[in-house]
Amino acid sequence: MTGKMIAICLAALILTGIASSAEALPLSVSDVTFGIFDGTNGTRLLTLNQGGTITDVNIAVDFAKCADPAMQVDQTACEITSPEFPFEVFLYLISPEGTRVDLVYTVSFLPEGIEQGSTTVQGTYNVSNPGRFEVLFDDQALALAGPAAASGTFRPEELLAAFNTENALGTWVLGVGDSFVQDPMSYFGARLDVTVADVGVPIPEPATLTMLGLGLIGLIGASRRASRSS
Repeated sequence: MTGKMIAICLAALILTGIASSAEALPLSVSDVTFGIFDGTNGTRLLTLNQGGTITDVNIAVDFAKCADPAMQVDQTACEITSPEFPFEVFLYLISPEGTRVDLVYTVSFLPEGIEQGSTTVQGTYNVSNPGRFEVLFDDQALALAGPAAASGTFRPEELLAAFNTENALGTWVLGVGDSFVQDPMSYFGARLDVTVADVGVPIPEPATLTMLGLGLIGLIGASRRASRSS
């Protein structure tokens, strides 16, 4: 093999490693643990077994808000369509590294609202619209969530971009709650979608690149000496 051929092969290997490290990979995990929250709160765990540097996070949540009684797991509509108090709902997401992003604020004048760190006086949802909703929270959505709960794609109260550059690997925590009694919130499930980079062959460290370069020079030199002696 000539020195030129060796140089081309080694350069190709380096570039292949750099290119593969920049590939994006979508990761997804779901939860379908039904629960009813009425003046209570809880969490759902979403564990990703593969990691990488986060470049984008979206989360879809399936929930309902009704006047008593609560919507059950096999229902799609409230039994009573009387107005409820939507500002009691709150949702948040915590990454494996501990970063918290609030998706939906509860009303800030209730003790639970203060505890949850709500900064919205009337809550994210403050217009009554009883029913079941499937909401995809996405920073790129045109509309902000609220004032009435509705199915569709909406921006959360706080940007999910706060997770960018963290490692996706591990257990994510979805916080779910209803800050006052009598108008229960029903939780049906959620799906977490995370896009990561740095997947595949890692980009060589500077020291590694230096060693490859020295090896390349040595191989070219050896090839040239072999050619002269032949």
